Amino acid sequence: MDVVVHGNTSVMMDEDGTDPFAIPKERGIFKNISSGSTITTADIVERIIKHRFVDLLHLGVLVIQYINFDWFLCDF
Repeated sequence: MDVVVHGNTSVMMDEDGTDPFAIPKERGIFKNISSGSTITTADIVERIIKHRFVDLLHLGVLVIQYINFDWFLCDF
């Protein structure tokens, strides 16, 4: 691997508190870039999940667990 890139959004630390980009930074191959767009990866994933949720709701195969706001596919 020659380069590892990340946009201008903040870096979320791993569960153990470490920087997920620590090794590429140590190797000098980490680059922070600006895409010129305000859309983030999180926005894209949210859109995918939202549209999938609506599709599954229409198909009647979606069960919602309200405790953790998680959703699961079920084969009926």
